[in-house]
Amino acid sequence: MAKPLPIYLLTLRKRWGLSQRELAFLLHISSTMLSKLERLERRPSASVLLAAEMIFGAAPPEVFPSMYGKVETTVMKKAAALYERLDSRQDKRSKEICRRLLEMIKRARPYDDRA
Repeated sequence: MAKPLPIYLLTLRKRWGLSQRELAFLLHISSTMLSKLERLERRPSASVLLAAEMIFGAAPPEVFPSMYGKVETTVMKKAAALYERLDSRQDKRSKEICRRLLEMIKRARPYDDRA
């Protein structure tokens, strides 16, 4: 099985037949910045993540799977740690937060699906 690419921005750009200059214009960044994103030399800003979703109709995890996976791993570790801290408490607020944390953890992609 082929390993997923860490970023699909170049693939999507080419599939759409866009030049770097055209996509950079749509993303409201320079062609140089787009080139750095495509070569994994820079991380996309929140506005680039959102704009790419609007342009390609693909969610950030589909366009930037490696970055998404790293952020997701960090957040899920933090969620598990917070759950551990709150789980022994009996107050209503702590129980509700624990319930929501478990829901969030269940939504996480399986480890094997992460880039």
